[in-house]
Amino acid sequence: IKPINYKEPVAEDAPEFRAIFVINELKAQLQTKITLISNLKKQIKNLHETSNEAKVKNDIDVIETINIELEHSMAKLLAKNEQLHKENEHLKQTYKELYDSIKKTRVQNKDNSDSVISQINQKSVRNADLKAQIQEKVFANAAL
Repeated sequence: IKPINYKEPVAEDAPEFRAIFVINELKAQLQTKITLISNLKKQIKNLHETSNEAKVKNDIDVIETINIELEHSMAKLLAKNEQLHKENEHLKQTYKELYDSIKKTRVQNKDNSDSVISQINQKSVRNADLKAQIQEKVFANAAL
């Protein structure tokens, strides 16, 4: 077995040893700070994601509220549309009945007018006959 050559640290080696110790200590502090920064970045990311999730949830809630309001408005409009449709159908029926009534009255009035005109024509003919008879009688009286 060979003996290990161990060299006693010389005064010159001491500053080098201390520098290594300080460097290792600084590396350890640096690693701690890197770990801390990494953890803080993760927390920021989680907060950001949580914030985004909360914002998205809030946006969804707002949209759902607007959707519900729109559904209520739509239901009211559909009900109003149905009411107006029924009213329109009622008005159509009323106007049709009025038109049919006017049409019947017009036909009756035309028939009555035709009948009155026919009676007037008949009476005019009868008047003409009576006039002719009167003239014949006047001539007959004048001849006597």
